[in-house]
Amino acid sequence: MKIFIPVFVKASVSLSSAIDLQRLLIKLGYECGVCRIDDPRDCLKHLRKEVADCKPDMIVAINQLRRDFNDIFPKEIPFVTWVQDNCDNIHRIELAEIWRKNPLDYIFGYVDELLKYAYPPERLCYLTTIVSPEKFRPRELSASDLEKYACDICFASEKSEDIYTYIRYHVMFAYQRFGLKEEDLFELADALYAHYQQGGKLRGFAQFDQFMKGMPKLAPAYFGANHDGFLILFYWHIAERIFRHVTLDMILATGAKLHLYGGGWEANAKYRKYAKGILPHGPELSKAYQAAKFSLHVNSFETFHHRPLEILMGGGRPLARCSMTGGTPRIFDPASYAALQQESVAEIFDRISKRGDGRGIKGEIIIPSLGDINAYMNCFDNSSQLSAILDK
Repeated sequence: MKIFIPVFVKASVSLSSAIDLQRLLIKLGYECGVCRIDDPRDCLKHLRKEVADCKPDMIVAINQLRRDFNDIFPKEIPFVTWVQDNCDNIHRIELAEIWRKNPLDYIFGYVDELLKYAYPPERLCYLTTIVSPEKFRPRELSASDLEKYACDICFASEKSEDIYTYIRYHVMFAYQRFGLKEEDLFELADALYAHYQQGGKLRGFAQFDQFMKGMPKLAPAYFGANHDGFLILFYWHIAERIFRHVTLDMILATGAKLHLYGGGWEANAKYRKYAKGILPHGPELSKAYQAAKFSLHVNSFETFHHRPLEILMGGGRPLARCSMTGGTPRIFDPASYAALQQESVAEIFDRISKRGDGRGIKGEIIIPSLGDINAYMNCFDNSSQLSAILDK
C-alpha cells in the first residue's frame, strides 16, 4: 500500500510530524513518501506530477483538508487529515458541510472539538501526535551537554515576537480586508494582558466569547459571519501568545534560570537575554528537555499535546500552565508509549486500507496506565503553585 504525505516546508511542526509519521509507516511495512512543498503558489502543478508518478492508495496530510489542496487529489483515493491543533481551515461549520460529502475523507488526531462543528463521528478517530522514539528518548548526558542545556526551566516555542509587532506585521496584513483596525487590536491585546496578569483565565471558546462581549469595537466583526475564523485568530494567535508571555514573566519573577529555544527570541527586547537559539526537532531538543529541571508547556486548551509527549518521551519533566493542578506526577514509560503508538497506528491504517467505505473507522487510543494526563504533569496555575513545584 502506497501512502503519500504532502506538507508545506514552512510549517515546521507539521513537517517534523510528517517525517516521523513516514518513518513509522515504513516500519509498519507501508510504502510511504513525503512531498515537501516550498511555495503554496507552485503546489498544484508540483503535486499533480507527484501524485501521477506515485499513484498512491492513500493521502495523509497534517492539519490540512482535501480542499486545502484545491481538490487535486482523486476523490476515490482515501484522504486522512491528521489534526494536531485547532485550525481555522478545519474547525468551522461550513467546512464540515463540504467535507462530509466525500465518504473517503477521514480525520485522525485531536478530534474532540470537531464534533461541535458537525463532523460525522463515524469518520473521526482519536489518535495522539506521533512522537519518534529515535528522536526523543532518555540519553546519557555528557558534561558538555549539561553545561549547555542545564537550567531550571526550558521553553521551546516559535511564539517569540511581542504581540504588538505580531499584530502590526502579521495580523493586519492578513485580516485588514475584514475592516479590522490596528488600534482596536492593540486595545484587545492590552485587555488580554491585564486579564491574564490579574490571574484571569480563558479556558475554552465559551469563556473567550464572553470576554469578547466586553470589546465593543471588535465584537460586531467577531460575532459576525466569520466568527469561527476570528475565534481562531483572536484566541490562538493573539490571546495564547499573550498567555505564554505572561507565564514567562511569572517564571522570571521567581528568579528561575530560563532557557528559551526557537526562532526570534533574540529579537524580543524583554526575553533576548534568555534566548538560546533554534534546536532542530530531534536529539538535541530531547537533550535540552532531559537536562532541564522542568520543560514548560503553555496552552489554555490542550494539555495532551505533542510538546509534553516529546518531553516525557525524552526523559524530561513537563511543567504545564494549565487548568489541571494538584496531584503527584507518576512515572512515564517511554517504551510502553512507543509500543502502543505503533500498535494503534498499525490498527487504524489497516482498517482504512481494508475498508475504504468509512465503516468502523472510529476508535479510541487508551494509553496503558496513563489515565488522566495530570498524573504525568507538574501543573501550576499561579505563582504560589509554581514556587512550590520549583522548590521540590
